[in-house]
Amino acid sequence: MIDSPPMSSKQSHIVSAFDQELKDLSRRLVAMNDHSCAMLSDAITLLSSLDEDKAHLIIKDDEIVDQKEEEVSLFAVKLLALRQPMADDLRFIVSAIRIANDIERIADYASSIAESVLYMKKKIAAPANLISLGKATLTMLTKTSQLLTNPSSSTAIHLWHQDDEVNQLYLSLFKELVQQLAQSTHEDETQSLMQYIFMAKTFERVGDRITNVSEAVYYQRKGSSLARAIHHDS
Repeated sequence: MIDSPPMSSKQSHIVSAFDQELKDLSRRLVAMNDHSCAMLSDAITLLSSLDEDKAHLIIKDDEIVDQKEEEVSLFAVKLLALRQPMADDLRFIVSAIRIANDIERIADYASSIAESVLYMKKKIAAPANLISLGKATLTMLTKTSQLLTNPSSSTAIHLWHQDDEVNQLYLSLFKELVQQLAQSTHEDETQSLMQYIFMAKTFERVGDRITNVSEAVYYQRKGSSLARAIHHDS
């Protein structure tokens, strides 16, 4: 077997620089997810405090995540254009763009919950089950940062399955809120209950976005579809 010729110092420098750029892209994704995680945590706390000043801060914070997504996307496109990556590196960069979009949408959802609190004419305490649903999605999002820091196909599968719990919590809460809505006789209470139904659906969508991230990481590692793999094994 003929050995490949050793890389020149220039080639070695290019490879090393590209490796650092890929690590930088990964760090940007983690930082972006951590920021969305903090926003979601604040939104869950807001359900108990109903603090309008805090709600405005959460909405303002969404602009930061929007900016981070734009920076990640531009950086990824730059790498595609200048480095012309192949195989694993190509999958990683393309997936990073998808992941950044999903993380940005999660920040939007946290902002939407804050907006719903501001919209409520009468601040009625949030149902305990709504807070539990929010905490379940927050747990998933925290694990997403861990997944992005240490990508693993097995961890991606585990996180993907956790969305089943979120879906069950959502369906149970939705039925509970609809029953309360049917019995409501006060306009302000009805309006608040409708906002809580909207928030419940918003949390459920957070779970869906996290499954998208899980699928993207699995694709990075395996080069194939996570959903297809799970359905094939079931």
